[in-house]
Amino acid sequence: MKTKFMILMSLFSAMLVAGEEVAKRATMVIDGTVVTGVNRAFGEPIWDLGEGFGTLGFETLGVYNPDGLEPLPLTSKTHCDNKLATYVDPVFLSLFGIEGDVVPDSELNRPLRGVGVIVDPAGQVAVPLPDIADAGMLDYSRAASNGDITIKKWQEASGMATLRCTDAGSSVDIKLKNLVPNGLYTVSAVFMSAQGPVAVPLGGVPNAVVTDENGDARYKRSLNFCYDDETNPARMLIIDITYHSNHSLYGTQTNLPFAGTFAGTINHIHMSFLVNGTELE
Repeated sequence: MKTKFMILMSLFSAMLVAGEEVAKRATMVIDGTVVTGVNRAFGEPIWDLGEGFGTLGFETLGVYNPDGLEPLPLTSKTHCDNKLATYVDPVFLSLFGIEGDVVPDSELNRPLRGVGVIVDPAGQVAVPLPDIADAGMLDYSRAASNGDITIKKWQEASGMATLRCTDAGSSVDIKLKNLVPNGLYTVSAVFMSAQGPVAVPLGGVPNAVVTDENGDARYKRSLNFCYDDETNPARMLIIDITYHSNHSLYGTQTNLPFAGTFAGTINHIHMSFLVNGTELE
């Protein structure tokens, strides 16, 4: 009897250990990194994302320049009280084969609170909107804000993403804090495929989330793949949390470079989660 008991206990212990190993393989918890573009933070690459991608990336933010038409570049030495502004990285344009001065000067060097919002039924007129506290009852306005979006406020954001794979299916659960209050964001994943880098809405559309008055939000979706399945046709590299300063969405796309909206003029990546890659020193 004692021998049978010992055997059962051994088997039970082995099952527990095996279960813990499976749980470790099936769950990944990632702290968010505040960024200013795709694989960029204040002008510098932050990760090596492996074969086919490496340190590729581009900025989606600049520093507001009150004395000129062009925004100033973001660096680690830029004072934290500076306002963030619209900026289009030439690397972004080159990825789409776009050449020349295609971005209107009027769309550059705008403080993020001054980005135009569509106000007509034809979708042709976009103008900056006042805060709701400064608008009349029937006026178009922005939801209540906490003032200019500065580098300091941008850097206060934090987040945690949990990827899970079980027999019942896969999922993602992202908790976000201190983003832009009442801000419109989308959640996308960047993959490396046989055709090159591909960005898709994580968990399908709608991949939008609106933060509350504190800049907090939560995003939960079911997934049709497991992040650590080596048979996947593509490798997930990062999860991007993108702020839409024009308060508009474009289906599966975060911007429409061939229709006059560019990364950096209407959308700005605020936080990323590294799934596969190496942090640079």
